[in-house]
Amino acid sequence: MQKHSRLVLTAFATTFLCSVLGAGSALANWFGGAEVPTPEKLDGKSVKIDFSAKTKAIPHSSVKGRVFVKAPINVVWQTVHEERQCDPDMAYCHLLSKSVNEQVYEEKFVLIPILSSTTCVLKDKEIPNERIDYELVKSDRFKAMDGSWRFTACEEGTMLELISHVDTGFPVPQSFVDGNLAKKIERRLTRVKTMAESKNNKIANIRTVD
Repeated sequence: MQKHSRLVLTAFATTFLCSVLGAGSALANWFGGAEVPTPEKLDGKSVKIDFSAKTKAIPHSSVKGRVFVKAPINVVWQTVHEERQCDPDMAYCHLLSKSVNEQVYEEKFVLIPILSSTTCVLKDKEIPNERIDYELVKSDRFKAMDGSWRFTACEEGTMLELISHVDTGFPVPQSFVDGNLAKKIERRLTRVKTMAESKNNKIANIRTVD
């Protein structure tokens, strides 16, 4: 049994290592201390990733992605909620309870190395059109997961940020976990950007016809 467990953990660590090595420059940012991107430095297409190591003030590492979306905040806000329902990394997302600017929901994540899948109950606290903060209530696998979506109005659109921290509870280097997390953040922000800009273009076309 112990030999089997060691083999499983070794395979898990190897999978994460391969994932992070594929991230290339993202891993370099982790060790080099990437500069936090500003709106002026974004090219309007790419997602910018920044890695933050743990400090005395913040006892865990985190990954932040930022992208410019050519759509107003209200459209981006709505799209972030819609994207959750079509995320290919999720088997489902069920709302468990809802109150004013707060909701609890259960998500089942799939395509996770070795684990195959994990179920998490999360709590959202929202400030409409400004931010969504989420935290893990319970999970059958993960030890911790928290972060936030942040929305900032800027010229010709919205600056959207997704910041996240995940503790898998497995004895693997956190930098490997963060490298894998960076890829997921990049996919999600890219998906929201595409969906929101498509929706905004359709709205603009309808107004032009009217």
